[in-house]
Amino acid sequence: MFRRMKALELIVKDCMKVTLSQHILIVTDDYARSIKISQQVAELCDSAGAEPAIAIIQSRTHHGHEPPRSIAEAMQAADIILNVAETYDLCHTDAAKRAREKGIKFVIAYTDISEDYFARDISVDDLNRIKKRTERLAEIASRADKARITSPYGTDIRMSLKGRNGLPLHPLWDVVSVVPDYAEAAISPVEGSTEGILVVDASVQGWNFLLREPLRLAVKSGRVAEVSGPDEYVVRFKKLLATDENASNCAAELGIGTSHIAPKDLMGGLSDYGLAGTIHIAVGRNNDIGGETFSQIHKDLLLTKSTVWLDKLCVLENGEMKI
Repeated sequence: MFRRMKALELIVKDCMKVTLSQHILIVTDDYARSIKISQQVAELCDSAGAEPAIAIIQSRTHHGHEPPRSIAEAMQAADIILNVAETYDLCHTDAAKRAREKGIKFVIAYTDISEDYFARDISVDDLNRIKKRTERLAEIASRADKARITSPYGTDIRMSLKGRNGLPLHPLWDVVSVVPDYAEAAISPVEGSTEGILVVDASVQGWNFLLREPLRLAVKSGRVAEVSGPDEYVVRFKKLLATDENASNCAAELGIGTSHIAPKDLMGGLSDYGLAGTIHIAVGRNNDIGGETFSQIHKDLLLTKSTVWLDKLCVLENGEMKI
């Protein structure tokens, strides 16, 4: 049994901003930990005078895996959606995209870490610091025409950002948030514009382990053209790229982690991607975050010690935030 986790109260009150009579749909996968957290959140929503409902679905097999049709329809009728996921969330799905377009807030809670993760004492002051940093960086990205990323591992890649809007993904955002402490400034580069070498030194989203050796991608005209590295990584990654005709779209997203309170030790899990000092570059879908490309997958690739230039402004240098 889980004890009542303090961060859940902050999630309901400050992140979800639950108020009287709101309809809260909690969509959880079928892991015991996810269901327990969902039940505790539902109790807190009920105490706030809202109308919570819990829908349990089978765990998704990948990011972008749509929920059952009945749940997708229920999502369109909610005031707030909380997606509790041990593995793959519903963020990059048509169901979530349609809900957001209707102004329905979409909140994600990952449960793959530990009970202690949700028992931490996270302050609203920390969340406001993250909010300010993330929104500033997203605004800078929105004004930039291009980005260049380098790293000591060999990454040297360029992409156009012209006409694309940065997204400030933080726990207090009214559109999408990942709670309790995940944050990033994200933007969808212009399709076909990415050129260079991308060296993934930390992890591939969904693999749930740290890479023992880097994975090296050659990107030409916005597509992954070559993959090299340990044989088992190459085989597994090429299988991802074969999912559909747009799975090799790169960069589908440039995300810059902005959370100073996320766990500092990388574990290969989802929380790593919001840690300040890391960046991630995605392959696959981006038409749900400001791009024009649909794919069945959206796969983030985590890099450390990167230097990021947005036009002539260095916002990250060797993994250190500069703004």
